[in-house]
Amino acid sequence: MMKKLEREFLINSLMHLETILSINDELNFAIKHIASGNQDDPRYQINSKITDADKWLDRDKLKFTAAISEAVVRTSKYLFTDVAEEIKELNSAQTMLFDIYVPRLTANTDERDRLTSVRQNGETIRAELMKELRDEVKEEVPYTSTFDNKFTLFSFVTASVLVIGTTVIQALRQ
Repeated sequence: MMKKLEREFLINSLMHLETILSINDELNFAIKHIASGNQDDPRYQINSKITDADKWLDRDKLKFTAAISEAVVRTSKYLFTDVAEEIKELNSAQTMLFDIYVPRLTANTDERDRLTSVRQNGETIRAELMKELRDEVKEEVPYTSTFDNKFTLFSFVTASVLVIGTTVIQALRQ
């Protein structure tokens, strides 16, 4: 079973990925940051993880690789920790992202607009992960309503009586 921090890492990485792929300036920054001016070098393309990578244009592979790498960097900064167990979970989540979710992100993409397809796949995957997280939280913390507490009204009445009493005392003093 996936741990909460792992799921949180994946959700945040996917949100960052969607943002980077949606904003040209963000994408250009990511490309510049990851490739350092060597955009034509194939080592800046994660071919082994991209589904049907041989059918992708090199520039789309570069954009996707830069975007997912930048998303991981941003998420890692956001979830930074020095607790050994959490570091293991974050490393595990990063491995899951590249081994499980990158192939899912890049599967069934429109060859005319790969990055939009990736973004849509990311939205779907993120929604699934968020649902799992919500379900997990519901199991951990059972829902209880304030109205289930028979003393809820008592607090309100007590506070009201106090306010009215204070007002009356102030009025009588004047």
